[in-house]
Amino acid sequence: MSILPNIKHIHGTSDRILPYKFVSADVKIKGGGHFMTTNRAEELTLKIRELL
Repeated sequence: MSILPNIKHIHGTSDRILPYKFVSADVKIKGGGHFMTTNRAEELTLKIRELL
Protein backbone atom coordinates (compact mmCIF):
# COMPACT_ATOMS: atom_id res chain seq x y z
CA MET A 1 0.00 0.00 0.00
CA SER A 2 1.33 3.43 -0.88
CA ILE A 3 0.46 6.57 1.06
CA LEU A 4 0.24 9.79 -0.88
CA PRO A 5 2.31 12.62 0.65
CA ASN A 6 -0.50 15.19 0.48
CA ILE A 7 -3.02 13.07 2.43
CA LYS A 8 -3.42 13.92 6.13
CA HIS A 9 -5.16 11.73 8.70
CA ILE A 10 -7.10 13.67 11.34
CA HIS A 11 -8.24 11.54 14.26
CA GLY A 12 -9.83 12.12 17.64
CA THR A 13 -8.14 10.84 20.78
CA SER A 14 -11.44 9.72 22.32
CA ASP A 15 -12.81 7.74 19.37
CA ARG A 16 -14.29 4.55 20.82
CA ILE A 17 -15.17 2.98 17.45
CA LEU A 18 -11.66 3.38 15.98
CA PRO A 19 -9.44 3.92 19.05
CA TYR A 20 -6.61 6.41 18.63
CA LYS A 21 -4.04 3.93 19.95
CA PHE A 22 -4.59 1.73 16.88
CA VAL A 23 -4.03 4.42 14.23
CA SER A 24 -1.18 6.55 13.01
CA ALA A 25 -2.70 10.00 12.64
CA ASP A 26 -0.97 13.11 11.32
CA VAL A 27 -3.24 15.42 13.34
CA LYS A 28 -4.93 14.56 16.61
CA ILE A 29 -7.99 16.24 18.04
CA LYS A 30 -7.76 15.99 21.81
CA GLY A 31 -11.04 14.63 23.17
CA GLY A 32 -12.51 14.17 19.70
CA GLY A 33 -14.70 11.15 19.14
CA HIS A 34 -16.13 9.34 16.14
CA PHE A 35 -18.89 11.96 15.81
CA MET A 36 -16.51 14.94 15.93
CA THR A 37 -17.30 16.02 12.37
CA THR A 38 -20.61 17.18 13.80
CA ASN A 39 -19.94 18.19 17.39
CA ARG A 40 -16.40 19.58 16.86
CA ALA A 41 -16.88 21.05 13.38
CA GLU A 42 -15.37 24.47 14.16
CA GLU A 43 -12.17 22.96 15.58
CA LEU A 44 -11.86 20.60 12.62
CA THR A 45 -12.38 23.47 10.19
CA LEU A 46 -9.50 25.37 11.81
CA LYS A 47 -7.21 22.32 11.61
CA ILE A 48 -8.08 21.73 7.97
CA ARG A 49 -7.43 25.38 7.12
CA GLU A 50 -4.03 25.15 8.82
CA LEU A 51 -3.17 22.17 6.61
CA LEU A 52 -4.16 23.88 3.37
